[in-house]
Amino acid sequence: MNKKIRLTLGRLVFALALGALLGSSVTTVEYLINLYQVNGSEHFNEWALSKGLRVFIPSYIIWLIALLVFGVPVWLFLHWAEKTHWVYAVASGFLIPFTIILAMGTGFFTGKSSGNLSYYGNGGQQWLDGSITPFGWEIAFRSAIYYAVIGVCISTMIWFICYRTINKKP
Repeated sequence: MNKKIRLTLGRLVFALALGALLGSSVTTVEYLINLYQVNGSEHFNEWALSKGLRVFIPSYIIWLIALLVFGVPVWLFLHWAEKTHWVYAVASGFLIPFTIILAMGTGFFTGKSSGNLSYYGNGGQQWLDGSITPFGWEIAFRSAIYYAVIGVCISTMIWFICYRTINKKP
């Protein structure tokens, strides 16, 4: 039996800001690791902070917009339906980014692109003459899983901030 939990605007704003912070931090760290692997320690040490900030700031804005556009409507629906258990947070945190990233990586599930493009990346041919290859489907699925795991971490943190209870001693 769920009891009606009061969600405050302050907690919601704080949770969304921290969610975007977590997402952009992961994105920035991933970028810096790739930069280090490609350029080595000399170039990395010289430019890491500058390049990291150039990735972090736009990434934060993108994560925040994505949370507002895709996450908030789902969370509001779940809140109004009194589905405030952590399982719903984990499920929505997994399904939202998984679906979006898989759709974007596969030509919105059609396997076709709008142009006649061919793309080789991640060690194989992903697109060939405007059609996604089996390797492309695999890469899209792996990317979707990766971002879904990040989404689970973010949604769990948002759930904890929004719905945590304060234990009062009698």
